[in-house]
Amino acid sequence: MNHHTGTFSSNLPASLSPSCSSRESNSSKATRIAIALLLLSLLVFTGCLEGGAVRTGRLLPANPPGTSIDIYLDANPAVPWEEIGRVYSEGTHSSASLPAVLRVLEDQTNELGADAVLVTDHWVEEEVWVDSYGVSHVERRVFAEGIAIAYLR
Repeated sequence: MNHHTGTFSSNLPASLSPSCSSRESNSSKATRIAIALLLLSLLVFTGCLEGGAVRTGRLLPANPPGTSIDIYLDANPAVPWEEIGRVYSEGTHSSASLPAVLRVLEDQTNELGADAVLVTDHWVEEEVWVDSYGVSHVERRVFAEGIAIAYLR
């Protein structure tokens, strides 16, 4: 069996010798920076929507995601119901809207397994400001909260 052992010798000075680890490191850094910039741009351009739910009534299995529920914005249901929980949703950015916030409220209601949400409060707050270049900006905050309910059948 013939084995060859030896060392590789380069005629380049150490400062000019290619290094895989530094290329990987630079490539890795560039990738991390690109991902961070992408996530930041998504946050800036899409705004931020968040919501939450607190169960206050009986435990029901969650509805499948995307299940359509009834949303009572300025009315009450004509059928008997019971409270299952409290839900809230908030959107921030110039593109935030009440329909987007209500979709998050719907998702929170579905997580509680409820049939509908009675919106008890909702508002839109806008702040307009002009930067040092004379460009106007609009910052918007949209909020909604309500009671997740189950119909009594």
